[in-house]
Amino acid sequence: MWYKIIMFAFMIVGLLWLVVNYLAGPDIDFMLQLGAWNYLIGFTLLIIGLLMTMGWR
Repeated sequence: MWYKIIMFAFMIVGLLWLVVNYLAGPDIDFMLQLGAWNYLIGFTLLIIGLLMTMGWR
């Protein structure tokens, strides 16, 4: 039960990170300072969630 929740949470948070970065990144100070690292953070969260799907039964 918890595995599925954490898996989907990683995917949703990663997607939200990328969307917020795209739409409001220049207006949010810490995201502006991260620059291109925002893409690494967002895609890493998405990939972790997707890799977790292989262990989901």
